[in-house]
Amino acid sequence: MTYTVTPMPEETVQQQREAFAALLENLGQASPAEVAQALAKREKVTPEPDLDPEVAARLQRRVSESASRRIGE
Repeated sequence: MTYTVTPMPEETVQQQREAFAALLENLGQASPAEVAQALAKREKVTPEPDLDPEVAARLQRRVSESASRRIGE
């Protein structure tokens, strides 16, 4: 499979940055309770077969720790 990278004009990049910043501003921030609720609703799936079990466990631990810190805020 071959990929081609095409540079974007700086003006387009700046417009995308501004649109993204506006989106983040409009979305606001979730409260710790909203974060906990969203995490509780996550679909539980089996990790990809090629994913190293140690890497998967480390990632799950980091997500859990991050969620715990946010809930405690």
